[in-house]
Amino acid sequence: MLKKSIVLVSAAAFICSTALAGDKDKDKPDFAAIDKDSDGSVSMAELKAVKPDLTEEKFKMKDKDGDGKLSKEEFGQHGKKDKAEGEH
Repeated sequence: MLKKSIVLVSAAAFICSTALAGDKDKDKPDFAAIDKDSDGSVSMAELKAVKPDLTEEKFKMKDKDGDGKLSKEEFGQHGKKDKAEGEH
């Protein structure tokens, strides 16, 4: 009986851990889905719709060319610097 319980608990832990690992991508918004006007860039308003806590300062840090929009390349960097800073 104990052996069956250990197997069941192990299986449940494995299922939960793989489900939680898949949730990481849910936090990363899809560029095409955010680019509502399909102009090939993401404005602050478009990004703020999915990231309400976004500040103008954070957006400007990602907007490397200063055009007020994030290109796919700039968007691809979205969150990478923040995660690296959090590891210090």
